[in-house]
Amino acid sequence: QIGAIKAPETIPLLLNLVRKDGSALVRAEAARALAGFDKPNIATELISTWKDYPKATRPEVANALATRKEWAKALLQAMADKNIDRAEVTDNTILRIQ
Repeated sequence: QIGAIKAPETIPLLLNLVRKDGSALVRAEAARALAGFDKPNIATELISTWKDYPKATRPEVANALATRKEWAKALLQAMADKNIDRAEVTDNTILRIQ
């Protein structure tokens, strides 16, 4: 519920949870909470550590990135640059971006 606060001070904490928490559920919740913020650097932060996420967390991060136009562009660019494997982003997420 920390993401429900929507306080900008929680962004670093949420990013840390997505990156390092031992629980896939906590990572997923943190990714969903980040989608509620409109800070451009969040997309960069999420994409930069993509390869460190467990496979179970990656769809949640992709869904968060698809929620904002600029973030979605960054996601698509990361896929074009081969930093994110297209197979790791669901078709539903791609359809939401279009």
